Amino acid sequence: MRPLEYIEVTTKVTDDTNETIWPPSPDNGSDVEIAIDGKGGLLKRRGLRQFVKFCIVGTSSAIINFGLVNLLHYRFELPLITSLTIAFLLSVGNGFFWNRRWTFKHARGASASAQYTKFLAVNIVGYILNTSITVGIIAAWAVTQSHGSVDFGHIFMDVITGKKASYPKLVTNGALLGATGVVVFWNFFANRHWTFKH
Repeated sequence: MRPLEYIEVTTKVTDDTNETIWPPSPDNGSDVEIAIDGKGGLLKRRGLRQFVKFCIVGTSSAIINFGLVNLLHYRFELPLITSLTIAFLLSVGNGFFWNRRWTFKHARGASASAQYTKFLAVNIVGYILNTSITVGIIAAWAVTQSHGSVDFGHIFMDVITGKKASYPKLVTNGALLGATGVVVFWNFFANRHWTFKH
């Protein structure tokens, strides 16, 4: 096995035509390929590279989503479902912008409005999955706290309708994190093979 090779990155790297390729920019069409085995290796694979980029963009959208859910639900006391919906809409806009400009830039020649419609459809399915998983985890936690004296369906509906004002932040954020970890795979594959298909 060859040892890993390290390179020092300068502030600007150009290709043989003197075009800037580092730092990466959506406008110059550059694409970062990180060599992890001295030959280019794993991240030269387009699908894996796109998945890594998708996860980076997804992390920024998750930060927006978590921040807004906590702000709206715990600070402004909006019902959880309302907070989840508002946070979803804003994080989808962030995700579309960066995925179109960076992750799937090869597909920028297609109509942005058609891609946004597809992206929104994929993310609506993701929203339903994410919300169902989040609320399901919170409801399951609440049932265990009640030692089974309340049934899952009743608590699930209380969370959806906002009858119970709030659950502990750790439970809500843990549920949201668990749901996000599951839904990221749906979003990536649907967007890669449908929304931004090239």
